[in-house]
Amino acid sequence: MQKMAEEQDDLKISENIRAELRRGASDFIGEGRAYYVYFISKDKCVGSAKMTAEFVIPVQVSSRTKKEEANYQRILAVMEEDLKCLAGLLDESGENRGEIEQDVSDLWIIKKRGRPLVASKPLARTTILLTEEDKEKLKELGGSAWIRDQIRKAYTESKASEE
Repeated sequence: MQKMAEEQDDLKISENIRAELRRGASDFIGEGRAYYVYFISKDKCVGSAKMTAEFVIPVQVSSRTKKEEANYQRILAVMEEDLKCLAGLLDESGENRGEIEQDVSDLWIIKKRGRPLVASKPLARTTILLTEEDKEKLKELGGSAWIRDQIRKAYTESKASEE
């Protein structure tokens, strides 16, 4: 199973990337007005850069994996010339925003990092006050997963009693 996941992780894909250019009143490189470009894939920002019509300065992120960095460099290489043209056109017209979309191939499949999703809906972080003993007991019972199960059981029981 692990080997299969590793093989899948070595596959390359093609993805539609949206690049959003934005600039504020204080965005300059030297004497010239500059834009920040944000590369967005499936509603997730995969990288950014500061740019003008002449050049692009990538924003380096030390927490990227090698494959994430390779994807970012690939996206930048494929879209750079079009981004420079768009930045020049936006600058000439005085626009502060713009975007382009482009399919980029040969991107690595990236495994999701962090905890797996436990629900189909987003979870909201909350704080409850407990004594130290209650906190330890909660850990033994299963922590937040146990609390979610208890709430769902209570909800389904109340629904059943209403019917």
